[in-house]
Amino acid sequence: METLNPPLTQAEKNWRAKARCVGFDTNEFFPAKGVNSRFIKEFCHECPVARECLDFALDNFLEHGVWGGTSPDERSAIRNGRKAHPYATVRR
Repeated sequence: METLNPPLTQAEKNWRAKARCVGFDTNEFFPAKGVNSRFIKEFCHECPVARECLDFALDNFLEHGVWGGTSPDERSAIRNGRKAHPYATVRR
């Protein structure tokens, strides 16, 4: 079950402050169903904290939006072992 607005630790606040999306309209990261999210996912892949963002989404079972360059379906596949974690080689 998705945690809505999970409380942030100081470490999470720190990495979020370094995110490429700081200052962007967050609606851009929650495209309507059927809208191509390729551009925003590519934007995320160039972010210096994409791994932390994806890990946050996985840890909190976030089921909506683009997090760390992944869609909800991609995160579900990662959690269920059907897809490799895209940052596995650098994951903590």
